[in-house]
Amino acid sequence: MAKQQLSPAAQAARIRQQQLNANMQARQYVIENSIDMWQQLPPQSQVGANPRGTVFNFQARNVGLIKRFVIEVSGTFVQSAAETQTRTAFGPSNIFSQIVLTDLNNFQRISTTGWHMYLLGTARRQRAFGSAFTNDSPVLQGSNISVAVAPSPLTTVQTFRFFYEVPVSYSDTD
Repeated sequence: MAKQQLSPAAQAARIRQQQLNANMQARQYVIENSIDMWQQLPPQSQVGANPRGTVFNFQARNVGLIKRFVIEVSGTFVQSAAETQTRTAFGPSNIFSQIVLTDLNNFQRISTTGWHMYLLGTARRQRAFGSAFTNDSPVLQGSNISVAVAPSPLTTVQTFRFFYEVPVSYSDTD
């Protein structure tokens, strides 16, 4: 009995499906044999009363599959004797006016504001913007540990702390 010939379109579809299957097998192998690791970058600091225009650059080690960057920002707010400073609606997520991620090919992957990066991280981790429990978060989200700290109103010298998540992949298995 003779073999049935496939049309060129059907052959192309079959080859494409074989390529997708091979890619999925390779992807599963890498994910199953990978080890989650945190890569620490050297800290940088801003000294002075007016940090406007300051640019911080971080060079990650090009090792492994990078899923995301977590940026911790902490410092001290100081106000003058005659003023009281009040936190904005998005609070310390406004610390950075722009966050830019440029890959190794000098292609700009991310260029957005700090508050937008915060909202994307919140949506990505499926956290609600509001809260149904006691709220101690400076951006009105709620938390069970104080990772985001920014007092309001600011009447003395007080410290702040905030984390940003800058995604590199779409998900932990991407």
